[in-house]
Amino acid sequence: MEPGMAEPTGTEPSPPVVLDQPFVPAVVGVAAPASWPAELAESLKADSGDVVHTSSPSPSSDTFSSVIGGTPGEVVEELIYDGVERVSADFVVRCRPEVRGTFVGWSSMTVGAVTCQYQEFPEYDAFQRLALHYCSRSPAPAPSEPPGD
Repeated sequence: MEPGMAEPTGTEPSPPVVLDQPFVPAVVGVAAPASWPAELAESLKADSGDVVHTSSPSPSSDTFSSVIGGTPGEVVEELIYDGVERVSADFVVRCRPEVRGTFVGWSSMTVGAVTCQYQEFPEYDAFQRLALHYCSRSPAPAPSEPPGD
């Protein structure tokens, strides 16, 4: 593919993605040479104004869930996560035969944390709301009661 030959046919904002598995940018729908992702990313950058990455994001922290102490007798679970803003665009390469596909990359990475016990904060952003789905759903143990007589 020569520079400038790919024409974007439409870009749709993609929702944020919490990385529960490695994210790999790709050209989908067509077998593409190794040079195409970089060229398509540059074309998408020119169209959107955002930097578009073609390599897999490197986690900036160890994503994990931890248990920390809250008030006396309270156990608080916190989940630390990495996420990316995924970007994609359909494209057409005008040749014979015409080639159509979709490029999927990413533009920015986010690292954050949520406290799993507090799931109704309206100020949580999209990443935090997605991360809450990965909190353990184990109920807190009930306090011990003395045996009855």
